[in-house]
Amino acid sequence: MSCSRTATALSALASPCRPGRTRPAAGGGGAVTDDSAPAPLTPPTERPTRVVLVLADDLGPAEAANAAAVLALSAALGPDALGRVGVDAEGRTDGAITRHPVPVLRAGRVELADLHARAAAVAEVRSVAFGEVARRSRTHTAYLEDLRRTPSEADPAVGVLLVGAQNRVRALTKRFALFGS
Repeated sequence: MSCSRTATALSALASPCRPGRTRPAAGGGGAVTDDSAPAPLTPPTERPTRVVLVLADDLGPAEAANAAAVLALSAALGPDALGRVGVDAEGRTDGAITRHPVPVLRAGRVELADLHARAAAVAEVRSVAFGEVARRSRTHTAYLEDLRRTPSEADPAVGVLLVGAQNRVRALTKRFALFGS
């Protein structure tokens, strides 16, 4: 079961719950509060890091969304989720990308909230929501500060990422159409 809701998919994949929120304890007994910070994806450095995604300007919205999803997941997921490094006919490599197809689907805001809530109840599925507060925030610190003051109903999800057992994820998402269709 998961209740992730963070500013970026990169940090969200490292932490299953929104800090300070509770989730049912394993086995159904009581609740657990998760106040831990997400584990860093890379060792800390002395220099601040920045993540930038640049896409071809001739992509349509659906193609851009798919490229963004594949690239972000490829950067965030560990080596177990990545495929072999591809090599083109000239010997150049693009780096390893996720071996999982990433369909980008569309849903209304109410449907997104419902999807996130239903997915959170499925033990074999991890659900990460990206809300309006995160979308508007310029820094992770500002996001955390703003989110702390924002009631859940005032922070509707603009996107939900599901990762988990293929049959469970498919059952949760089969009614949604492809983005851009």
